Amino acid sequence: MRSIGEETLIVPIGNRVGHPDAIYSLDTVSAMILNLIDGQTPLGQVLNAVCDAYDVGPEPAANDIAEFLSSLESAGLIQRPALHHTTTEL
Repeated sequence: MRSIGEETLIVPIGNRVGHPDAIYSLDTVSAMILNLIDGQTPLGQVLNAVCDAYDVGPEPAANDIAEFLSSLESAGLIQRPALHHTTTEL
């Protein structure tokens, strides 16, 4: 992940390096979430941080976070550990 000015980019390494479809531009909320998901921070804490920073309710924030994490996982950018989160957290 690289920040250039006010823009945050994910440029994966590996077989897709240099491929334009492999570069992901993140908005500020997405960059914040990505910085918080370190494998140690509970998803509930990530949810609270997003709600506090962006004055949004827990239900829409949880849905957006879950969708974002799923998109990262589908793109092969993260791996969510099995059984380390519950559906009640997100």
